[in-house]
Amino acid sequence: MNILRTSLEIDRDLLETAIALSNVKTKKGVIEIALAEFIEKRQKKNLMDIKGSVKFMDGHDHREMRSRDDVDIALAEFVERRRNERRKSNNLANDNDREVIAYDFN
Repeated sequence: MNILRTSLEIDRDLLETAIALSNVKTKKGVIEIALAEFIEKRQKKNLMDIKGSVKFMDGHDHREMRSRDDVDIALAEFVERRRNERRKSNNLANDNDREVIAYDFN
């Protein structure tokens, strides 16, 4: 983290309201949160400015790529790769020794 020491004149009521709303105890903490939220909001706005300017290949269906089945398949493949990696690293001899991995999607 790159720290900048500075002195600012800030509206006291504005700062106290921000502290009360954030449940953060320090002025520094509130200002850092405010800056982070400002940056996030501005970056999202900039993304919205380019909305509609992305050109897809003919026949490309972005909705199909987001289907639940694709996510489930990708997750199952990831879990299987992870199991294999752990099995190799732990020298597990057979499926009786396999670990149980549970995911909650709700």
